[in-house]
Amino acid sequence: MEDELSRFFKFKWSKNKIGATLLVLIILCAIAGGGYLFHSKAEGPHPFWDSVWDVYVNLFASLCAFVAAFLIVRFISWVFRRHEDEIKVSYKNSKMLSIYKNDYKEDKKHEYRKEFPLHPTKEGQKKEPKCIVYCKELFFAKDCKVLIEDLPDEHFEVDTFIQMHAPRLLGAHSASKTVNEITPRLNDCVLPTKENNNTATLQITRSTYLNHLLTNRVLDYPIAADVTLRRLYEEMSQLTELKRSKMSNHIGINALVFLTGEGKKYLIIPKRGKKATVVKNGVTASIASRLTIKDYNKAIEDESLLSFIEGECIKKCAAEKLLLETRKDSDEQKVKAKKVVDEMVSMQVNFLGLARDPYEGGKPTLFYYVEWPISRKTFGELAKGDYKAEDIDEIVKLMIEDWDNIQLKVPKCKKCEKKRATEEDRKKADEAEAKRYDKARLVINGKPFIFEQNLMANFWFYLKHKGEIEDEKA
Repeated sequence: MEDELSRFFKFKWSKNKIGATLLVLIILCAIAGGGYLFHSKAEGPHPFWDSVWDVYVNLFASLCAFVAAFLIVRFISWVFRRHEDEIKVSYKNSKMLSIYKNDYKEDKKHEYRKEFPLHPTKEGQKKEPKCIVYCKELFFAKDCKVLIEDLPDEHFEVDTFIQMHAPRLLGAHSASKTVNEITPRLNDCVLPTKENNNTATLQITRSTYLNHLLTNRVLDYPIAADVTLRRLYEEMSQLTELKRSKMSNHIGINALVFLTGEGKKYLIIPKRGKKATVVKNGVTASIASRLTIKDYNKAIEDESLLSFIEGECIKKCAAEKLLLETRKDSDEQKVKAKKVVDEMVSMQVNFLGLARDPYEGGKPTLFYYVEWPISRKTFGELAKGDYKAEDIDEIVKLMIEDWDNIQLKVPKCKKCEKKRATEEDRKKADEAEAKRYDKARLVINGKPFIFEQNLMANFWFYLKHKGEIEDEKA
């Protein structure tokens, strides 16, 4: 019964289905009424019109009941879509705090937790709330070399338990666009040290995007009462090592794109659609994508992975996802767009480093920032087309905002003093702060938006790279 109800509430009605349903109901009403009318005439003279009227009233009431039931199902479906993200994965800092517990000794920091001001050099910053994000940095790119150990014949397979529950786990994405394709998987990472000449080695194998949807992207989805993948595979004080991880761990690409043609930094911030696989109706980094396998093998043979990402991923995504390549614009507009795309060689692509995302079970992401020497006006003219992104994480709106004007809004609460005498006091203060931050919003042009946690991680990498925030002490 539960499965049948689940299928009923997840049924997707299209316009054609709705129209066909209403047409069938109208035909049934006409046939039923006509049949009863002829039946009444055949029985002989009596006031059959009253009976026919009753039939039509009952049919109309049934139709209204059907419409009401349909609207209720649509409302439940709408609620499910709005809350699908939090059902699949908990992106709450309070959840991370409960897993990666604090060490309350004075000389220790929270595990994986980063706290930093968004604008360290801005006056009045002390009055603004700090950004909080959980990430496990593997290395920063400064003075660091990266080597690739590519193993294209090694393919990741999901655990047997996950295979057994694949239909239910994939069903968690019923309100999202889904695709399947081969993806590079970060199988292991050797960190840079003095002994290896400050060289990081990435061991890359293969997986599929569906494997990602079955693992990292549904970590908190309830398979049964108190049974989730996080609890079975990842709910411990440390992230599972990459080489032992049961997650698909495909490699993500995250880049901040700044327009610098006017002498100031203007950040491009996309707003995702309601059918994105994550962060529905929320904002992300300028480029938040996945490393794809297309042309990847050739890149490994001919050049370094980082050069490939810079040219084929960052710049190509800027052309496609930031709405520069339009479909039905005038020839003049297309020429302008092509000129700007050709001028993307002027982009300065800067590699920031690699980190793992505890929210999604250690999914790895390569972080970048890009300085593009064109003006907002030039970019804005090219972004106005009838282009509609067909990617699974479609972009529905682009915002261009002065970096100094982007703010973080966090609800106020009672003052929590961390430097109290007992561990219990500090614990309560941290829990209150984490719950408060769960409701934080990124304010852009005066409007609050939910945001992807990797966007905060990219802010942290960027500010560290610029030397605006200091290294945390052990």
